[in-house]
Amino acid sequence: MMDQLEELNEMEFAMTASAMIGTYPEPEVLRYALDAVMEDEDDEEGDPPIRDEYRGMAFLHLKIVLDAMIASLAQPHEGN
Repeated sequence: MMDQLEELNEMEFAMTASAMIGTYPEPEVLRYALDAVMEDEDDEEGDPPIRDEYRGMAFLHLKIVLDAMIASLAQPHEGN
């Protein structure tokens, strides 16, 4: 999936990510991650934006972390 996202142009990437958001259990959180990855402007500290060739990989990594968080909340916790 990372290879496929890496090869997409910005428009194709945005369309693919939007399709993922439409079926995601926490669509607003995933949309926020997408917006952060797609942001082109430097932030207040002057940090540069994510390079175009790394946007797909960054989005996928954030989605994986979010998937793990959602999965951990769905499982009952022992001892608490």
